[in-house]
Amino acid sequence: MMQDKRESGVIPNGVTFGTEVLVMPSLIGSVFTHAGGTDTVSYKPNKYSWVKKGDVIAEVYISRPKTKFGLINDIFFNDIISKVPIKSPASGLSLHSEYSDNFTVELKDDVPPIANFSLLLPSDEVREVSGASLFRAAVSLIKENSDLLYKESRRWTMKGKTPQELESLLAQQLAANCRRYPATPYFDDYLDEARTEFPELRQHLKHLVNKAESKV
Repeated sequence: MMQDKRESGVIPNGVTFGTEVLVMPSLIGSVFTHAGGTDTVSYKPNKYSWVKKGDVIAEVYISRPKTKFGLINDIFFNDIISKVPIKSPASGLSLHSEYSDNFTVELKDDVPPIANFSLLLPSDEVREVSGASLFRAAVSLIKENSDLLYKESRRWTMKGKTPQELESLLAQQLAANCRRYPATPYFDDYLDEARTEFPELRQHLKHLVNKAESKV
């Protein structure tokens, strides 16, 4: 029997939510899928559940062939897999709960992207983890296996990167910081769905009025 969607992430007693949503930068897809990928499904938080700062929300992996002979390796050997976690930068209520490796990396616009991992923050959540800390392990994994990215990708139509190109992309990843946005109106659809699917959340979200509906 499946557990309730929110059972593993119950909101702690005493938590009061504020009016800000934290949006997390994506990974640069051309880097992190070139010789591996990202497992988001296994670590995806339950829908509208509590996520703690430091919880694993995804895993980045690199697949290294055991031999230099591509076809022989693919038929007779399993790749050597190296993995590192991607962790939540803050505590909060998951809105868009699946992390992504191919959406918005630099959060510059005043309007938030809708497909990035996002959390409704508690009113007392002071500081989230910086991009340099968030992505340090993933970037280190790429650097340790950079020879694989200098070659054409085994799985995708991607040319090898030069050392300069790779260094520039990794610097961009480390500089990608989370950004806070107003919960309403930008996340009204998520908040309305949360109230509908999980009525017990209404007490936590009653201060976040859907501005469009309130004008009707």
